[in-house]
Amino acid sequence: MTRFIVTSMWTENIKEMGQLAETNRKDYCSQHGYTWRCCYQSMDTSRHPVWTKLLWLLQLMDEYEAGCWIQWTDADSLVINPEIRLEQLIGLVTPEVNFIATKDRWTGFNCGQFLIRICEWSKQLLYNAYHKYPDCLSHKCREQESMRRELSKYVEEVG
Repeated sequence: MTRFIVTSMWTENIKEMGQLAETNRKDYCSQHGYTWRCCYQSMDTSRHPVWTKLLWLLQLMDEYEAGCWIQWTDADSLVINPEIRLEQLIGLVTPEVNFIATKDRWTGFNCGQFLIRICEWSKQLLYNAYHKYPDCLSHKCREQESMRRELSKYVEEVG
């Protein structure tokens, strides 16, 4: 059986929204037997808090075994249909796939919701997205743009 960790991050400045979303996700995890983990503070105060997503995911990958899947979900989103299981989503891709992301009509690639399998490839992806693109610190899409750039090495079209 594949293990799933559902995670997010929120800071004091979005506490009300974060708590609402956290309750929603805890219920979803409880319903399906998933592990819920949340980060409540920035892990690098020299950067905008959204960059913590990458560091937090790397930390979780060190805590859980290879092959587990982590679902990242931004603090401003809710589970709308709790009947859809994460197993259904990973069942749509081939076993070689380690990353499943969403696409929206405004920015194309969107890293507000994604599934990432714990493996060396994923760790390198996150590490590179955090460290290799300093110009993304001031980009309007910040960590999303650095993830898009790093992912573009592996797929023909990313957003």
